[in-house]
Amino acid sequence: MLNWDDEPNTQTRPATQEGPAPVNVDDKRVINGETDINQLAPFKYPWAWEYFMNANKNHWTPLDVNMAQDVHDYHHRLSAPEKHVYENVLAYLTTSDILAMRNIGLAVMEKMSAPELQIYQARQVYEEAMHTWAYQHCIETLNLDQSEIYNRYRVVPAINGKIQMANRRLDAAMRSDMNLRNKDDLQEFIMSYLFFAAVFEGAWFYNGFSPIFALQRRG
Repeated sequence: MLNWDDEPNTQTRPATQEGPAPVNVDDKRVINGETDINQLAPFKYPWAWEYFMNANKNHWTPLDVNMAQDVHDYHHRLSAPEKHVYENVLAYLTTSDILAMRNIGLAVMEKMSAPELQIYQARQVYEEAMHTWAYQHCIETLNLDQSEIYNRYRVVPAINGKIQMANRRLDAAMRSDMNLRNKDDLQEFIMSYLFFAAVFEGAWFYNGFSPIFALQRRG
């Protein structure tokens, strides 16, 4: 039995003593790996570690952005239809980035079996939280009705339809009984992964950004 009053053993284990072998880099897998998930190196996916390091160099917060001109433009230069479009974009993005954060952190990250992949995804989770803060900062700084803006995804059919589809794909990927060694479950997970990567992030987000860029081009 362990006695907490004992002095710690500071002697190193002799090199000849048998024990678990170090992780073999070739045994690492994106999913369904058999190696120790807690041992970071050696890297099999060094690009993931490089992405993590580069992402940390790009640190920012919404408080770094001076929105004085945006406040003036919103209240004095935008027409009613332009305000409507702008507010709908914010209403969609605020909810969508929370879904993106949950997808990475809860549905994808825990299924990755290489720690360098998990660490990069942890940074991505943080980035999605930062994006949500940025939209909230816009809503708050412009003095918009927060309860009304945040509730639009429930009452605007076009926004609600997208959110409901994303919720269904997220729920499918987060099933507690999902086994990625099972062909059907693996296909279900891949479908959800592709949906969030190609449709949700690759199409819908840029579709949301385009009206904002259009306002910028118009001054």
